[in-house]
Amino acid sequence: MSESSEFLLDDSNGKFSEAAYLAANSDVASAIARGAFVSALEHYLRHGRAEGRKQDARLKEQSFELRDAKLRRLVKYEIDLQRAGEADVFAPDKERLPSQNVDGTEGCQHDQQLLRFIKNHETGLILNYGSGCRILLDNVVTIVENCDGASHDTSTAAEDLPFLDHSFDALVYHGLPENIRDPLLCLHELKRVLKPGGHIHCAATLTHAGDGDRLTLTDFEESAYLATNPDVAIEIIRGRCESGRVHFRLSGINEPRTQNTAIARRAANAKSAKISSLLRDDMSCERDGKIFDFLTDELRTQFNIIATDNVSSNGYDEHIVALIKKHKDGIILDCGAGSRPTCYSNVVNFEIASYASTDVRGVGEVLPFRDNSFDAVLSIAVLEHVKDPFLCAREIARVLKPGGDLYCCVPLLQPVHGFPHHYYNMTGQGLANLFPESIRVVRQEVLESISPIWSLTWIVQSWAEGLSGEAKDKFLNLKLADLLAPAGEFLDAPFVTSLSEKKNFELASATVLMGIKTT
Repeated sequence: MSESSEFLLDDSNGKFSEAAYLAANSDVASAIARGAFVSALEHYLRHGRAEGRKQDARLKEQSFELRDAKLRRLVKYEIDLQRAGEADVFAPDKERLPSQNVDGTEGCQHDQQLLRFIKNHETGLILNYGSGCRILLDNVVTIVENCDGASHDTSTAAEDLPFLDHSFDALVYHGLPENIRDPLLCLHELKRVLKPGGHIHCAATLTHAGDGDRLTLTDFEESAYLATNPDVAIEIIRGRCESGRVHFRLSGINEPRTQNTAIARRAANAKSAKISSLLRDDMSCERDGKIFDFLTDELRTQFNIIATDNVSSNGYDEHIVALIKKHKDGIILDCGAGSRPTCYSNVVNFEIASYASTDVRGVGEVLPFRDNSFDAVLSIAVLEHVKDPFLCAREIARVLKPGGDLYCCVPLLQPVHGFPHHYYNMTGQGLANLFPESIRVVRQEVLESISPIWSLTWIVQSWAEGLSGEAKDKFLNLKLADLLAPAGEFLDAPFVTSLSEKKNFELASATVLMGIKTT
């Protein structure tokens, strides 16, 4: 240890700078060069703290000033950076990053990996999520859900991190806190603030091998699965998997993966209680496992609900995820959810079918919820399949809180896609006309995901599927310029005359109904 008067030395006071420590301790630099230590931080944790080693105070403060200046350029809004020294950051009874096994025994291998990870990104910026650091590092930003006495930079809701997109070079992930409101929103945020290709170190323990009973999709709970399987959470952050539910359905069910039963029970009970508080008491309801079932025989007959093997399963786009995030403290109705591959704790999935993701079953024309129950309602590609869309639209307006958000999408130029019924396509004016005056239309848009190219390719692909042989070959060899001719010129073409009646109804420009009044 150097005691030269050219250094202004101090204790770490909760802050640690690699450069400042090495400047004051030339022997440590030599030891690192010999391979005895991964970094100055490792030396300090294992020996330097007990020895009373110091840092170059001026260089240390400069390092943190540079770090904080960089950090403030990355924040979306003003945050209060809690400085070390305001909390008992060296409390020996708290398990913090890096591990407390500073004597080099238990946990040494894990420490080495983590310390090397921090060292490898010493010129970048690392986000440390899920556990307070024992000390503040000049290349690490620590963020925790709640201030618990650990040293950290800011305490915030993980579902809304205060940083700009692609702010961090790397991430240290300690797992999800048990009190997290929505794990997927949290993981989406971590993905958002991590630079593309950013490195991730998982400091959480993989416990799926022996935790819990054999898991099924019916019992699946996102928070419990991700808490038990942090490697799946990492895949979601990397953008390789949409959700824990998707992972379980594709591979986890066969491995087999499990989930933390206590967390699963708490999550299921919490959502059940939340839904129960919203339900009407003037309708017949049965419990089918976790599902609140309001689909009576009378409603089936009245609204032509029939059994089907068809499965509607679509994920949410970024616009809907933004709305879910906006109301993270509220409750949202997904009216006609289908089988959702991704489920959120603040979203009630309402369906006519009993999918694994369904929370409440019934019909949209008679929603089983109290007036003014929801902060937002989603109706995505549903109203074309509803027997009475005007009645369903009035019901949606009834259960939406004043000031609540409505997100409704209905097809215009899409082929028939029965589920099992497809009653109506609508223009923008027609869609707006469905809803009562209590719904003020803020705007109507044609998003990228529903732009005209989707209609064009869908129609062409479906048309080709309805052909075979020479007729199909000639159809596929047509040029777009050929189709600019008047439609009447193609009426005798094989690619027109070869279509089946069913395919003609699916792709028809219009249909004709002829009837007779009976009474």
